[in-house]
Amino acid sequence: MEKELHIENNEKEQTILNLVEDDKVLNQLIKGKLVKAGYKCDSFYTGKDYIEYIENCQELPTLLLVDYNLPDMNAPEIINQLNALKKGIPFVVLTGHGDQKIAVDMMKRGAIDYFIKEQGFLDLLPSLINQAVNRLKVTRQLADSQIALRKSEEKYRTIFENISDIFFELDESGIILEISPSVETAFNFIRKQVINQSLFFDDKILQQFLSIVQEKKIVSDFEIAVQTPLNKKVFCSVSAQVMISNEDASPRIVGIMRDITERKHAEIAIKESKEKYKQLNAEMAKQKLELEIEKRKTEKLLLNILPAKIAEELIQKGFAQPQYYKQVSVLFADIEGFSHIVRDFSPIELVEKLDEYFYEFDEIIEKFKIEKIKTIGDCYMCAAGIPVRNQSNPIEIVIAGLQIQQAIEKLKHKSLSKKHTPFELRLGIHTGEIVAGVV
Repeated sequence: MEKELHIENNEKEQTILNLVEDDKVLNQLIKGKLVKAGYKCDSFYTGKDYIEYIENCQELPTLLLVDYNLPDMNAPEIINQLNALKKGIPFVVLTGHGDQKIAVDMMKRGAIDYFIKEQGFLDLLPSLINQAVNRLKVTRQLADSQIALRKSEEKYRTIFENISDIFFELDESGIILEISPSVETAFNFIRKQVINQSLFFDDKILQQFLSIVQEKKIVSDFEIAVQTPLNKKVFCSVSAQVMISNEDASPRIVGIMRDITERKHAEIAIKESKEKYKQLNAEMAKQKLELEIEKRKTEKLLLNILPAKIAEELIQKGFAQPQYYKQVSVLFADIEGFSHIVRDFSPIELVEKLDEYFYEFDEIIEKFKIEKIKTIGDCYMCAAGIPVRNQSNPIEIVIAGLQIQQAIEKLKHKSLSKKHTPFELRLGIHTGEIVAGVV
């Protein structure tokens, strides 16, 4: 109780009362009672004095106690002048007799209450003032709450009407109970026409959406495509949840739709780019494989027509550096009278015949690691001591030449047995210095 009394006394000290009463004795008695009760009170005897005081007053009183009839003016006139000065002060009217007409008139003018100056009035006054101050406090709190509520409503109404996202409220079956005006700019729907209609999703999508919301009570980033009245497809992200009001037991689905068309188009473009990149990579891989196959064919061809060392140098560097060899043995061979013999053979027979002879030559020189240089028509050329240097190349080339002559003799007998014109071979060998390279 002491704590409550202390708080009450603090509130009284902060409460400023003004008293306007022309009866000087009663004025001081009332003031004394109020000060004794813990209130701060300033008193005045005439309406004129009080108006002059208020005109220069920096802090308006909490409550004004004004006698209805004063020598210079009455209570309504004082209130009118205060209102003209824009000094609206809550007031209580003091009257000498209970006049219902006066009471009604003053209550219409905004009086909080009116007190009759009758027997026992002074004893009841502190309690009456306390009730009036409390009523005034409640009234002000209510007014402040209403102002705050109105501002809040205005704020959220402004947000509701100007938000670019689409706010909506549905019943359980998907009927639109409320939707923000942005539905008109986003989707070209007329707001009044869609309220009390089913949400403008495809029926199957709507049922899927409602099923998820009702099961999980909340859904986030549910993506849908809305077909507008202008036959334009707008992609949206929908987030919603089930809400139950204390005033209404039936659930409501409240949510927001956000236009994500630009994001969706970007995602589609990225997906298409990735697909093109994937196809390009596959095509590049295919081309790379084809190039690798061609490269291997080229390398194989080079290895067939050039010494391995020279071929590798060409593959790695793109060229072969000419090399000096101090001792190399070269064998030259051709068919004697070839230009006359060819007349006895068809082109196919001639090629087959040359292939038969040169195949034997290749077999022989390969045994001695002699390098075949070239064949031109009936001419055959090979060299020993290149690209791998050695001192035995004259012996190797001579032995190879002798074996080639032996092979020619066998081939001659074979041709004669088939009644074909045999080939006569001319063969020469030279040993000396050379510079070898690929031209």
